[in-house]
Amino acid sequence: MPRAAFLVRQLGQADVSTIDVIQNLFPDKQTDFVISINETDVALIKQLPEGTGEIELDRIAAQIDEVVNSDGHVMIGIGTIANHLRDLAKSYKEAQIAIEVGKVFDTERHIINYENLGIGRLIYQLPTTLCEMFLQEVFKKNPIDALDQETLFTIYKFLSLIHISEPTRLR
Repeated sequence: MPRAAFLVRQLGQADVSTIDVIQNLFPDKQTDFVISINETDVALIKQLPEGTGEIELDRIAAQIDEVVNSDGHVMIGIGTIANHLRDLAKSYKEAQIAIEVGKVFDTERHIINYENLGIGRLIYQLPTTLCEMFLQEVFKKNPIDALDQETLFTIYKFLSLIHISEPTRLR
């Protein structure tokens, strides 16, 4: 049976009842599995009917969101559909990536589907050393102070995604 991983990440103050709320929402323990990953993350491995697509995944995430996200303190990452058990780890990792990329590139939304990450997914998967080389090349031609606000905003988003905290390192 096809399954997908949903990752519910609590931002800020963690609420221990989140796992109970999700378990009550998906009570069939034979087909759906709710797992506490750590104090902020809860994973749902949801069995899906054959032929399920992106719309159904978004509907399930919206259902979770409606119950646990009363004050915007939760992000939900959606992995791709896994047709075999061996692909579930990949779906879970994709849900994690969806949240990480979504925090940087799509700060207004709190449900992020891995399949809709666009260029953010591409940038996230680049090695940090390659990103640093590219930025050093760009800043060699134009000092950071000469860039317009929109370009600076884009660069800061890029740097935060690849975990470089100070653009001054690249001057």
